[in-house]
This record gives sequence, C-alpha cells and structure tokens, in this order.
Amino acid sequence: MSFDLLVNEGDFSLNDYDEPDIVAGVDCVEQDIKHMLIERGFLTRLIGERDKSKISMIATTIENVVEDDERILAGTASVSIKNGLVMCAAETIDNDVLYFEVVSNG
Repeated sequence: MSFDLLVNEGDFSLNDYDEPDIVAGVDCVEQDIKHMLIERGFLTRLIGERDKSKISMIATTIENVVEDDERILAGTASVSIKNGLVMCAAETIDNDVLYFEVVSNG
C-alpha cells in the first residue's frame, strides 16, 4: 500500500494539530497520477487543442504512462478526453478501482 502527504489545491493539507494529512492506497495512486499529468505537461498540451487525432494520441500516451506505474494492473488503464475533461480509470494491483477527472482548460 502506498502512502504520501495529502496535497490539496497545490499545498499540503494539515490536520487540526498542524500536522500533514496522509493519503494512502488508491487515493495516493490517484494523487500521484494527477501530479504526473501536470508535471509532464499533458494538461497544458490539451488547452485549446481541437485536432481529434492529436487529442487521441495524447489520450493513448497518458494511458501508456499510467500503465507504467507499478501500482496499476497492466491492461486496465482507460483514458478519454472530451471538452477539456480528462477522465482516467484503472485497476490497482490491490484490486481497487481508480477513477478521476481532471480539467485541462483551466
């Protein structure tokens, strides 16, 4: 099981004792993948993109990168992009279902 510090709106989330909140399991994997999408510039490339073939190629690249994560079960990643919304689903090796949406157009 994966553990990490919880990041909320670009900053660490703190509990009532001003200690960092912890994120674990599928939520940790989700957070890591969202950050990877931002850090590798996938979301930026989608801003204003109208060419369906380029959007499809970016979706396929995201799927491949998601599946490269050792916590994701091979062959389970699915990414679709519509109107600036990136929807990602996958299954973790712990048999948890991962699903999240990220807005790429601000």
